[in-house]
Amino acid sequence: MGMEYDASSTTGSMFLPFLAMFGAIYLLGYFVVFRRWSLQQRPDASSCLTSLFHGTPATLLALRAVLSSSRAGDLAAPNMPADDLALDFSTAYFTVDLIHYLVFLPHEVLFVAHHLATLYVFATCRAAEICHPLKRKLSCCKRNDRNLPSCTEYSCAFDQDLTVPRAFTRIAKKMDVYGYWCT
Repeated sequence: MGMEYDASSTTGSMFLPFLAMFGAIYLLGYFVVFRRWSLQQRPDASSCLTSLFHGTPATLLALRAVLSSSRAGDLAAPNMPADDLALDFSTAYFTVDLIHYLVFLPHEVLFVAHHLATLYVFATCRAAEICHPLKRKLSCCKRNDRNLPSCTEYSCAFDQDLTVPRAFTRIAKKMDVYGYWCT
């Protein structure tokens, strides 16, 4: 009757605990580990310390997520708990590192943009419940309408609540979303 962790039964997000952990590592580095370093060096050293605690565990979490999934090659499959755990871990790290850049190095526009883009990708991967209805809607387009440029909204029998606006359909056609587009 112990309190064991079972990743397959986890339904909640681990983002906040990981955010607190990476924030604590950063602050521990800044105020304790590198306290004798100059004020110019301490922020970067603390960021490096935080990245040391991110790199190898993130790799192991991602490897575990891939190896434990029977649908490892299906990128459109819903996230498994191990996927969500790896995403929460890296999202928390990138959030702490983004705060570091915004506070201490706001002129480093490329790094700030990189962190924002990465967080956007992680957020969209984490929100599979949003992405999958959209994919179903686009596949509905492919099956039922064949005329994407004139599309304002589609409704399928199994998915009446999602609409695809005209602006998205133009973007989807240009980007060839999911490897096909309605023609």
